[in-house]
Amino acid sequence: MNINQTRWPGMEANPKLNRLWLAAVTAFIFLGAASVSRAQSFRGALVGTVSDQTGAAIPGATVTARNDGTGFTRVALTDDAGGYNIPELPIGNYTVTAEKSGLQTVTQGGIPVDVAAERRVDMTLTAARVESTVEVHAQVPLVESTTDVLGGTIESQQVENLPVNGRDYT
Repeated sequence: MNINQTRWPGMEANPKLNRLWLAAVTAFIFLGAASVSRAQSFRGALVGTVSDQTGAAIPGATVTARNDGTGFTRVALTDDAGGYNIPELPIGNYTVTAEKSGLQTVTQGGIPVDVAAERRVDMTLTAARVESTVEVHAQVPLVESTTDVLGGTIESQQVENLPVNGRDYT
């Protein structure tokens, strides 16, 4: 029996129509399977932007997501627009940290990641405190701190030059 001679109930013996119908059924099956597989994800995602106090994007910032229960950690870098995406995270509560050289590190904790959900966590970094150290090296005069007696030798030239208000020192 030739396949071209097979007639399906309600269908004409038109090969072009049969191919079109088969393509439509195949597309429906594949699209349905794709949507079902997306819905069956058992992981979540974290997305967001990292910016400064003025709202300008911070590219190249390091964003770390750490699962509070298991210690599982994932790291991402922000793109040119300051955005990041950390997909396929196991469900649980996460602590998210954003850091960039020259800026203060920001941490947000207790962020729940649910099944097949994207959680948005935007972070704002501020300028880091500038710390400087000044070292002063100086000679400190010696101080006698063990007795209250001061003594020394006076030479004759010093005695002759003493102001004695018209009196004779000898």
